[in-house]
Amino acid sequence: MRAQIEAAELGQALQLAAAKVLSTVGGSSGPLLASLLMGMSRTAPRECTAADVAKMYAAGVEAMQHRGKTGKGSKTMMDVLIPVAERFHELVDRESGVDEILCELPAATSAP
Repeated sequence: MRAQIEAAELGQALQLAAAKVLSTVGGSSGPLLASLLMGMSRTAPRECTAADVAKMYAAGVEAMQHRGKTGKGSKTMMDVLIPVAERFHELVDRESGVDEILCELPAATSAP
């Protein structure tokens, strides 16, 4: 599976990873994480900018949110994933560099 993922275009690699997660991760986490990866795969370009990655991540979070039928304030992983997606989008909108984005995103995981 690893060789297939490494050889694939980004969108296909994410789909393969989603299938692997779905078949190996138990409980509700497997389908939720697979939804994240599948959502990301649907918007994956051939080459990525930070803005493309932010869009992919947001699409993945939205797919996961739809699958789990939950959102912010639900005391689930969505309480971390949604604020990170929102902050990522803000940073890209203000044309932050990759280093700044990587430094800033962890703070979005903290409760206000």
